[in-house]
Amino acid sequence: MRPSRLTRQLLATTLPAALIIGAGVAVADPMLARNMSSYGLPGGVDTPTAETLPDGSLGATVSLSEYARRGNVFFQALPGLTTVLRYGRVDGIQDFRQEGFISDRSADLRYQVVDEDGWRPAVAVGLQDFLGTGVYSGEYVVATRNVTPTVRASLGLGWGVLAGRPRVINSGDQGGTPNVDQWFSGGARPFGSVSWQVNDRLNLVAEYSNDIYRARYSDGSEFQQGSEPSSRLNFGANYHVGRNYEVGVYTIGGDTVGAQLTIALNPRDAAFPSGLELSLIRI
Repeated sequence: MRPSRLTRQLLATTLPAALIIGAGVAVADPMLARNMSSYGLPGGVDTPTAETLPDGSLGATVSLSEYARRGNVFFQALPGLTTVLRYGRVDGIQDFRQEGFISDRSADLRYQVVDEDGWRPAVAVGLQDFLGTGVYSGEYVVATRNVTPTVRASLGLGWGVLAGRPRVINSGDQGGTPNVDQWFSGGARPFGSVSWQVNDRLNLVAEYSNDIYRARYSDGSEFQQGSEPSSRLNFGANYHVGRNYEVGVYTIGGDTVGAQLTIALNPRDAAFPSGLELSLIRI
């Protein structure tokens, strides 16, 4: 009997992780992020990497550009599991409110399956906007490796918006329903990024992204968010201010300029020690 569509999607979701774990290779310490993407996850500008955050990290990223205003709250729930809750205003889309924009709520999950060890890169599997309207919906498998002590490269395979194939959104859907039947479907395309740690505070990044910033609805409506990118190359610069802040500027397609601010906190590494840190570490 031929497996159902749902079964095939679930197999596609878990197979990459199962193959890697099944290789029987020991897991090393997590590869920690150098900067945050506009989606509030370790990454380049728009594309993800296989990096993670220190365990217990909690913070927020606000990014502003012609395409969207995104507020992301992230939490490193487990050493390898990063979660994000996002609220964004996406301009250029007309829904039933006819306001010229939509207010979108979405959630992401990313799990770093293995860390870099010798020849093996760090590898992560992620679900982007798996619980929302679907305007940012996409899935990916990505590998990241240090090329030199200051240069780090990532290469991934993405579906949905990460493949430049935005999902068709149900015109009457208000979001909040997992789109399991669409996971890892619709054809995949490669994406990638390279980051250069110039010094302790400045990081530069260049990426190849497939996102066309377009929304398609089941009633046949199609909307371009901002200007259609004239190039698939994005560039960014991020600067760490103190221990807990990061400011960044970036370009998308060479035409649109954006900016973002990140605040990250970790009770295990407080900027102003309270005397309880040793107790936290023992937990």
